[in-house]
Amino acid sequence: MGIEDFSLEDSGEHADAILLVCQQDATRESIAGILRKRRYAVIECTSLEDAKKEAGSKLFDCLVLEESAMPDGLGKVYEDLNADTRLGLLPTVIIHAKPANLTANRKTLAVISSPVSPAELLVKLSTMLRLRKIQAENAEFESQVAVQNAQLRDLTRRFRQELKEARSIQRAILPRSLPADKKCYFATTYIPLEAVAGDIFDVWKISETTYGLFIGDVTGHGLPAAFIAAMTKMALAYAPKHCPGAMLTEMAKGMHPLMPEGRFVTAAAAIYNTEDSTLQIARGGHPSPYIFRAGTKTVETITPRGLPLGILAESRYEVYSTHLESGDKLLLVTDGLTEASNMSGVMLGTQGLADFFAEAAPDIHIDVCIRKILSLFNGFTEGRRIKDDNTLLGLECA
Repeated sequence: MGIEDFSLEDSGEHADAILLVCQQDATRESIAGILRKRRYAVIECTSLEDAKKEAGSKLFDCLVLEESAMPDGLGKVYEDLNADTRLGLLPTVIIHAKPANLTANRKTLAVISSPVSPAELLVKLSTMLRLRKIQAENAEFESQVAVQNAQLRDLTRRFRQELKEARSIQRAILPRSLPADKKCYFATTYIPLEAVAGDIFDVWKISETTYGLFIGDVTGHGLPAAFIAAMTKMALAYAPKHCPGAMLTEMAKGMHPLMPEGRFVTAAAAIYNTEDSTLQIARGGHPSPYIFRAGTKTVETITPRGLPLGILAESRYEVYSTHLESGDKLLLVTDGLTEASNMSGVMLGTQGLADFFAEAAPDIHIDVCIRKILSLFNGFTEGRRIKDDNTLLGLECA
């Protein structure tokens, strides 16, 4: 049984349209019969000129060209096909008595021998049609990819611009400069993991003798965390400034109904009075503040209790009070430092950072002290990529 003996159930429509060009009636009818048996739609022409007219008004999937329709030779046929915008795009099967003498100068052209073998004709034709469909699918896919790439480039440009604006906005809510006072000094380092961060800090003058300090860390990173950081700064602006515990209590109350599910902000607040050198500290789920005592060259870890902001509307915060002497230093940090690990997987932890502070703090200014802590921290991590924002905020009693 040959391939020409297989038949398909008639679906009522033809999947592929064939333009058959053959001058001899009997040969043309024979070839057309083979093609129609396989449910191809066949349009018959006796010359290439007639074929050009048919192709100008109808869409075809393949051209079958028999030797009798090529009186001027195959070279002229190639020339005519390449010059015609419709026929030149069609995959072509040429039927010729001496196929070995012909060269297929196009990838979409095949040559078979005459008289026609139905099996050979159908195999060649189905191969050419399948190739055409693959090429069409590839062209469509490439077109879709090109469109998607263009859309992606546009989205990337827009995202970069919006990220740049978000970074600018976040920088605007951070202090541009730190207060200056003869009785105390402030210093800070702010290292975001991404273009925008979830860390936030502030230092401001409450009165002629009183300063406020605040540090916060939003869960997560990037834009979502940056939005909540901006909300935190707004809550801080309206919070009372006479006591750090009252400050955090009011912020927690205002932020709770607005906080997205699963999000919260750890925070620590401090108020320093330069007149009597008293320091008050409160914290909400934040890494413990540190105090370096210049007289004993020791570091105290301060642990007043309180929940992170946004968890409960009614939260109360313990307040730790102390007195600072000349050279004493306060250090507030976010957990990007304490939760960092070295190449062996060992976490720095609260005590590890306290040890760095004790090593860095003696006999140097607070800003130099913070830089030294970062140098010790970088040595500890051994070049390991940090996975969180890092912020350090320091105060030194003059």
